[in-house]
Formats: sequence, structure tokens, C-alpha cells
Amino acid sequence: MNTTAKIPQTSKTAKIGLLGGTFDPIHNGHIDPAKQASKQFMLDKVLVIPAHKPPHKNTTTASTLHRVKMAELASDNEALFELDAREIQRSTLSYTIDTLKEIKEEHPNSELFFIMGMDSLLSFTRWHLWQDILLQCHLIVNTRPGYDLATMNSATQALLTQHQIHIEDYQIKSQNHEANKSGYIFLHSTEAINVSSTEIRTNLGKGIDCSKWLTKNVRQYITTHQLYKNT
Repeated sequence: MNTTAKIPQTSKTAKIGLLGGTFDPIHNGHIDPAKQASKQFMLDKVLVIPAHKPPHKNTTTASTLHRVKMAELASDNEALFELDAREIQRSTLSYTIDTLKEIKEEHPNSELFFIMGMDSLLSFTRWHLWQDILLQCHLIVNTRPGYDLATMNSATQALLTQHQIHIEDYQIKSQNHEANKSGYIFLHSTEAINVSSTEIRTNLGKGIDCSKWLTKNVRQYITTHQLYKNT
């Protein structure tokens, strides 16, 4: 299995979306917002990057092999999605900054868009070398209806004051060749799927049908390998 995605080298700036996570399991709450973002931001590719040893979690339920295979199966359903399993090859913790630097070195003409949820944004200023992350990429933050900027912690509010830009302003800057290649934060309104991997694991453990949250091939894989039966 080719574990690292290949982006054709061209003189044109490639817009590459990065969708990272433990994916235990990967579900439509991960996939659908990334699909919506890829259309709005006209991304050329979305790399699906499973984490091996995420620094913010002590363990995962499914093995690394199973999580990677599920991410690969989910990616197979989408024309722009491609598995990038570089992080599972590391023996150390998976830090976002390391992955970003690697991809940027491989594709120096690329413009990187790291796709995350609002929960991740709220903790972003506690991430390892978070300032350097914004030197490598933009952040697309998938928001849910009803979020209130005024209730965010002060560090996040300060972060947005410095880096937030509206997609329309970014498009104008891009047309005029004035846009930065990194450092913007976009709050991207999506049709939210209100489910978590934890909830899916719990439901699967109870024998509750989760087909509305999982792609067919991922659901079949979970059934075949009897994953999450005792969660």
C-alpha cells in the first residue's frame, strides 16, 4: 500500500487540504465537512492523515492498522481524498507541525489548508509549536450553527482577531495575487453531523445501527473484523 500521497509537481500552486485525526473510526462527521470545504476553497486534493500516537490522547480502541484501513476505505469513496499514512510510520508522537513541514518540503508550491473542528480551534493555542503551524498553512475551522465567538476563551479570541479572514476577502486577495500562502483562519459554516467517534463506538458496542454515520465499506470492515464489540 502506498502510504504517502503524491501530488503532481507543477508550476501552479496546488491547494492541498489536510484532514488529520485518530479516526477511531472515521465517520461522516469527518468526511462531509471536508468535502464541503474542498468545494468552497477549490482544493485540488484532501489528504486523510491518521495519527499513530496523538499527543492529546493516551490510547485508541482500534489498532493502528485497522484505523488506517478504515481511513483508506473512506478515502476511496471520494475523488479528491487520498490516504496519507506518514504519521503511522513514526515511532514518536504525531505532531502536526512535523507533518506540515514534510508536506511543504515535498510540495514547495503548495498552499496547505488544515481542516479542523471548533473543538480543536478552542485548544489550538496549546498545541505544540502552534505559532509555527500558522507559518505553514491556513486553518479551515468547521463551525456549527449557534456558535458564539463571545463565549470563546480569550486566547482563541485573540487568535481570531489576528488571523481570521472571510472567504470572500481571501478570494479577492487571491485574484489580485495579494493573498498570503499561510496564516489565515477561516470559520467555515457546514451542515454539521452531530456525532463523535466515541458515540459511534459506544453504539456499536451496544449493537445499535450506525450506518447513517459510516460509509458502507467502513461499516462492512468494522463488522468483518468485529471492531468495537466490547466498547
